[in-house]
Amino acid sequence: MPEEKKKRGMPDGMTRLQLMQDKRSNVQSMTDLMDVELDAFDRGWARLLCYPGEKHRNPSFNVHGGYGATVLDGVMGWALISTLAEEEVFTTVDLNIKYLRAMKADGTVYVAHGKVIDTQGRTVITDGTIVDPDGRICVYGTATCRIVRPRS
Repeated sequence: MPEEKKKRGMPDGMTRLQLMQDKRSNVQSMTDLMDVELDAFDRGWARLLCYPGEKHRNPSFNVHGGYGATVLDGVMGWALISTLAEEEVFTTVDLNIKYLRAMKADGTVYVAHGKVIDTQGRTVITDGTIVDPDGRICVYGTATCRIVRPRS
């Protein structure tokens, strides 16, 4: 009887993040576009270094709000990914963003933090911040996400 080829599935979330951090993942395009780097993570949290540049500016010469929203969606999502089992994925159901301070595209390095706040079944609540070098919050966000499990 011939051996069945074992399907190569999606690894668990911690492995996916390690592959990203080691730049051995195919999702680098988002991190390249946003000029962010996965700095650290563990189960339920993630931290990014953010390098907004001229391409992220709005007509007021501040960083466009969409940059902050996208970075927070990413870092909160990566915090959630760190909790996923093999083959699980998720989708963002709701994203809420509050802009507290303008971000500058002047070489300032910002830090984005994301963490899982609560999990109820397949529904996960996350929150995140982007802080400036003085530790002041520039952007705050929360997200509700839904875990999608593979069909048996």
